[in-house]
Amino acid sequence: AVAVALYFLVSSGKIKQWWQAGTSSGKWRIESLKLGNEIKNAEEQKNLLVKELGEKAWQNRIEHESYAEYYAQMQAQEQLKAELAEERQSLESQVKDVRQTRDQVENKYNEQIKGLQEQRKTASNQLNQLQESQKGFTKQLESVKKEHLKMQNEWQSFQNKLEQVKASTDPKRDEQIANLNDGIAALSNSMIKANNDIPQLEAQVSQIEEELTPIKNQVEDLENKIEQAKTSQKEEVKPLSEKIESLDKQIAGLKEKERQHQQKLDELVAAFGPMVNQARPASEVLNTAYSELDQKQSRFDELSQQQGLLKARISALDSKAVTSFYIFIGASVLVVLLFLVLIYFAFA
Repeated sequence: AVAVALYFLVSSGKIKQWWQAGTSSGKWRIESLKLGNEIKNAEEQKNLLVKELGEKAWQNRIEHESYAEYYAQMQAQEQLKAELAEERQSLESQVKDVRQTRDQVENKYNEQIKGLQEQRKTASNQLNQLQESQKGFTKQLESVKKEHLKMQNEWQSFQNKLEQVKASTDPKRDEQIANLNDGIAALSNSMIKANNDIPQLEAQVSQIEEELTPIKNQVEDLENKIEQAKTSQKEEVKPLSEKIESLDKQIAGLKEKERQHQQKLDELVAAFGPMVNQARPASEVLNTAYSELDQKQSRFDELSQQQGLLKARISALDSKAVTSFYIFIGASVLVVLLFLVLIYFAFA
């Protein structure tokens, strides 16, 4: 039955008709897709040239009556942006001056504080040296007094012992008396020396104490001056810093407004190209752009015509024949597959 049907289709010319319609349809559709991509690229290039034409016309301030109102909108945006930029630059100049003033104030006080700190360091070193010296003399004085008290106790002990020996009948009585007298004499000499050293050491301690008082006062005075300088620095710098912060905020606000106007201007310029292209104002600056646009437009029109012709050819095809072609191809593939399956099972 399949063979009979196939013979009928071949003899009647149906398969040939389907084949021609199907292959032509496929070929033209592929060509149409290729042309579609070329048209898309050509259109993108043309649009880019149109955009660049508008930018060049605006950059060179080329006017024309047909787009006068639109041109005035761009000029207005540019003027507003220029006014904002001028105001911003004025504020930036003020910020620069205020920062310079603040730096001068900070440097003035930093130098003053540095000088005071160096004086305090010198005075503190003197104070430390005197305190160490006073500590040494005080320690020495305490040691001499302690030794003097010890010698007094020992001298009294020798005196008591001497009285006892004198009243005794010990055979070595005279020798003991002599030894005790030597000890008492030695202790007496040592106590005399200690009595002389103690006032001298006390005088040295007192003298150092007198020297310490003005230096302590000087260190304290310098510390107060340092704190006063730091406080004055903060008081003078604070309003300047607040002024700078306020100006910076105003500048940031103006920059944002400038950005918005620039964005609006960019949008207007981006849409300016088609108006310039349509008006074609006479300008040597734009002649090259006009020529490139005409070439791109010509190529775009040529490709569009070719695609239109292909679409017309595809539309003119017998749609039933094209459908029958694809059905026939699908059925043929299916028959071949079934045949292969039968052979496989037959020899398996």
